[in-house]
Amino acid sequence: MFKVKHCKELGIPGDSASRLLMYFGIASFSGRIVIGRLGDCRYFISSHHVVEIGFLTMAVSCLLLPSARGYTAFVVFSVVYGFCEGAVGSQMNLLFLTTVSPKLRAAAFGYATCFISFTMMTGLTVAGLFVHSFLCLFVCLFVYSNKAGCQICVTTRSGLQLPQ
Repeated sequence: MFKVKHCKELGIPGDSASRLLMYFGIASFSGRIVIGRLGDCRYFISSHHVVEIGFLTMAVSCLLLPSARGYTAFVVFSVVYGFCEGAVGSQMNLLFLTTVSPKLRAAAFGYATCFISFTMMTGLTVAGLFVHSFLCLFVCLFVYSNKAGCQICVTTRSGLQLPQ
């Protein structure tokens, strides 16, 4: 929603800007399928590395988004961000289920899903508050990229030991 508004401010037509969501959705779907299938091969790809690289790429792309001036740059952002979001989404549940002992998997999955749903629920509201309060999309993207950096630390080898 805010990306479309930002595109309109740069002179990109509204129908072209709204197509960016379609590119995001197709890339997210593709990321879930491709990385999900590669994730089935335990010797080829690690869920930890997929989540780390995905969050890092999403954070860097959000920091670079304000420098985008043309429609092509926004399409590249939508595709890269969507693919990484899909890759992280496909591996996140697997990561939650494989980092604890089998008897704690149900609790780990429940707590993780609760935490993720809370951040998803409040994320857009906080982003809108930042955009309307500071009248700048860059502040919102900077805060998001820092949140993604924190998620890298929390979801991967952070030293937090769960009971076995």
